[in-house]
Amino acid sequence: MTLSSGSLSPSFSTNHQSYYASVSNADNSIQITAITTASTSSVLLNNNPLSSNVASNSISLSVGNNTIVIRVTAEDTVTFTTYTVVINRAFCKK
Repeated sequence: MTLSSGSLSPSFSTNHQSYYASVSNADNSIQITAITTASTSSVLLNNNPLSSNVASNSISLSVGNNTIVIRVTAEDTVTFTTYTVVINRAFCKK
């Protein structure tokens, strides 16, 4: 999983389901790319289908914490893993 701005903390691992990233106030949207290891796996990003290795549509970010949920369903169509990414958009400095 990669982000168009910022970087995941910790680095992505299939064994870890919760992530955090910080972006600047200028970043009012973000795109996420998820890469599955099996071609028949499916990905939902905030309940919207997402193709593997293709950037999502832009996701609007509010100032503060923004939670994004990614659900990957295995090729057996039963087993799934849910990943949560909290992206913190910085407040505007005056």
